[in-house]
Amino acid sequence: MGWVIRLSIVTITMNDPEGLMRTLQSTAALKKALGNSAEQIIIDSSTLLNSEIKMKFCGESYCWIDTPARGIYAALNLGTAKSRGNIVWHLNGGDSLLNPETLMKSLDLLEENSQSDFLFSPVVFGKNGESWGSSSLRSDFKRNIFGINRIPHQGVLFRKSLFEKLGKFREDLKIAGDHDFFLRMVNEKYLGSFQPNAFAYFDMNGLSQKNLGLGIRESLSVIQLLVSNNDERTRAKAILKTYLYFLPLFKGLIANKLTFKFIKKLAGFI
Repeated sequence: MGWVIRLSIVTITMNDPEGLMRTLQSTAALKKALGNSAEQIIIDSSTLLNSEIKMKFCGESYCWIDTPARGIYAALNLGTAKSRGNIVWHLNGGDSLLNPETLMKSLDLLEENSQSDFLFSPVVFGKNGESWGSSSLRSDFKRNIFGINRIPHQGVLFRKSLFEKLGKFREDLKIAGDHDFFLRMVNEKYLGSFQPNAFAYFDMNGLSQKNLGLGIRESLSVIQLLVSNNDERTRAKAILKTYLYFLPLFKGLIANKLTFKFIKKLAGFI
């Protein structure tokens, strides 16, 4: 008789052994608490060998897949397809589990609410383990993705069945694939549960923080989805909101702690 897998953690990594080690160390206690009902799938696109890490984190609850780099969302899709759990959590290499107890409560909440296809929560932002603050979310999921996306996928637990119904992340997008997926969820009227306490740390060393021009172009492209369910005025407000969110970054400001706080405050007023 096989074990029922409650949670699949999908971790993608490329040439960041230190970040990957932080991630796997952070989830070790959770996996121990869940026992055979949790698995972690590591999609490794590194050109470097992670042999020592593989030797430390091995066994039936770990699945290592070496694959050529084809982009963030191709890697996430591969990990999701390989997952066996009823619930999927995407936690990239470099990111961390902050609070196993909060994650366990969130898992229970999603499992108990049969009307919900996903659960979302704030995340703590920072770099290299330093915390800059947490995202400010509304309990109404749609209000968090209107114009800009305030919800990194690290703060979302998905039912595996949602991907079977809605499809994969768009692999032609490099940064806004999760924003696009969230908008598709809203357009198809899938429901989510809100967890006000953060369980994930989002490391801001990734591509989305290094290529802001691409970020704004993709954000503007995915909000075209609003056209199907909203009037032109609503769409125009979403586009303006996206521009205003990114504007400070195009004035030569460096993505540091002060800039992050300023942008967060600005976005809250729009």
